Amino acid sequence: MQILFFIPAFLGVIVTNILWYWIKEELRKNGFKVHYFHHHLNDLTNFPILIKRTEDIERRVSYIRIKRSLYISMFVTFICFVGGVIFMILSFGSLPN
Repeated sequence: MQILFFIPAFLGVIVTNILWYWIKEELRKNGFKVHYFHHHLNDLTNFPILIKRTEDIERRVSYIRIKRSLYISMFVTFICFVGGVIFMILSFGSLPN
């Protein structure tokens, strides 16, 4: 039964990574320094700067949607993992060794 929590969590991790690296690529294309394997939180501070700088309204709306989708996918992934762990604790009486 806990698989019902972990499959969406696993898919959420994949979606979150796709969105995050999409943001990294957009930042790189627009002149921001990007590290692909570390300093990921810099992207979260630089992306709103890119959004504010973007003059094309359609592109700005697209960037805002990407940012919101990233936050939603991170939240859903976290909730699925927590739900799965809580379900395991309630089902088995303790965490597995």
